[in-house]
Amino acid sequence: MLLLDQIEMDTLTLALEFNSDFGTSWWLDPETGEILLYPEDGAAEADESAADLDERGAIKIEAVSSREGYQYMETFISDLDDGRAKDRLWHAINGSRPFRHFKDTLMDFPALSEQWYAFHDEAVRRYAIEWLVDVGAVDKSEAEKALKE
Repeated sequence: MLLLDQIEMDTLTLALEFNSDFGTSWWLDPETGEILLYPEDGAAEADESAADLDERGAIKIEAVSSREGYQYMETFISDLDDGRAKDRLWHAINGSRPFRHFKDTLMDFPALSEQWYAFHDEAVRRYAIEWLVDVGAVDKSEAEKALKE
């Protein structure tokens, strides 16, 4: 198992948010903690293909589901004190293209925008740590300690 400080957490959180339709996938090397981006088709310029990574025990990183992302927005809005912002943000996510409308509405509230990005980054970091435990890359007790900090 890896220690959390062996894992490229910034890259992992990026990978967890990266929904690619470009034929690439992200992988965690469970021996080194390195996060790798590879073409699905095994392009010639890569030393290894995604299939090679899978064969040697690398763990494919699936993006956070849109449902999980939506729940982040719901939680953030629920915790707001500003009634006007809260109402507008609820309205923004209760229609088509909720992610786009949420971000557009946040632009009207610059202080909340900063709060959102801090909240979001922490939520994805927590998700990443929990994911690492779920895939067996990190010890649960170390993860729980990190989540308390």
